[in-house]
Amino acid sequence: MWGVIDMQDALQPMTDEELMISGLEKVGTPDSSMSDRELLPFLLANATIKSSELDTQHYEPFVMNESMENLFRDIKLTLELGGIVALVGPPGSGKSAAAREIARQVLSTLLANRIPIPLNDMEIQVLPGIIEKTVSEDTSIEDLFGRFAFDKVIHGQVGETLIEKAQAYEIGPVLRAALTGSILIIHEFNRLSEEAQNAFLSLFEMPPASETTPGAYRTLHIPGWEGPVRVHPQFCVILCMNEKDLHGIHPLSQANLSRIWGWVQFSYPERDFLHKILAAQVPDLQQIPKWVVQATLDIMEILYTRGQELRSSPGIRQPIQLLRQIHKHIAEGDRMTPEGFRSLVLTTFAKNIRLPSGDDSFTYLESIVNEVLEKQRQQQKQTKGKKPK
Repeated sequence: MWGVIDMQDALQPMTDEELMISGLEKVGTPDSSMSDRELLPFLLANATIKSSELDTQHYEPFVMNESMENLFRDIKLTLELGGIVALVGPPGSGKSAAAREIARQVLSTLLANRIPIPLNDMEIQVLPGIIEKTVSEDTSIEDLFGRFAFDKVIHGQVGETLIEKAQAYEIGPVLRAALTGSILIIHEFNRLSEEAQNAFLSLFEMPPASETTPGAYRTLHIPGWEGPVRVHPQFCVILCMNEKDLHGIHPLSQANLSRIWGWVQFSYPERDFLHKILAAQVPDLQQIPKWVVQATLDIMEILYTRGQELRSSPGIRQPIQLLRQIHKHIAEGDRMTPEGFRSLVLTTFAKNIRLPSGDDSFTYLESIVNEVLEKQRQQQKQTKGKKPK
């Protein structure tokens, strides 16, 4: 997630060069007669996403099959209409990677079709981006939307005028995305408390058919401010959520459920598709011994099959991490042995396994690894025992 916006810098006059670099284009100047409520969006929109931030966003290659390509096309159209999409599935099933790939595709469309924000006698053109936030039960509404800086509050530095307030206000990721028309990705959304979830109700309203109709736009109430601010018409959201039967999540209210346009169910990938993912994510996979890759796929297949009996299990990230480590060992001249493989699997996977009974996940995983390696040993023994015709 990007850091807090510096409102002090945002409120300073910007040169033409700074406007070009930041992606912000202004027509006209703020009217001195504008009310606080009207001026607030102008001040916040000045805290725009800079081109340099987009340049630093690099995502891992994402592997899709044909059915996923068709699904992504539908999701992309929904988000381009300002909709809310939920990706639901067990931990490690690829929800976050899919969300980033969808957002990357949608962002190219938003950048090509930016909609200016009208304010009295001027328009503000802001640069959209991809803003991510991972949440938990402890995430507060202020963590999401914003708050007055603590050090300024305790020293009495939050003034009465709008500009003084804006200079002391730290914009949260949700507010920043809403005002700049960005794509917001929230990871673990249903781990938020009910109160924090309900703070999104007005933001998740369906965008009006015509944003040009007077009063026809979504609004957002910001903690610490009076009156709502206008939400950018291109603002859209991807929610990544764990399945409802997992421990430590809060079911969504019916009000929030009805505001989500589309739901996509994720599951763990089948063996052949997981192999394709590993080939895309692990450099020079062919340099890793075949028995290591096959053993890794065997272990994941067993864990996925037994997924219903586990509170949590390794996802797609863990075999990628494992094989990248093994690749590094091999590149440095080390020889991979069954003992070395077992050790790396245990240190990479065990922390991601939780058993309902509270039993030791290390012992549980070790028995699976031993089973896979013994099966390979028996197969090799049988192969050697066959006489050539």
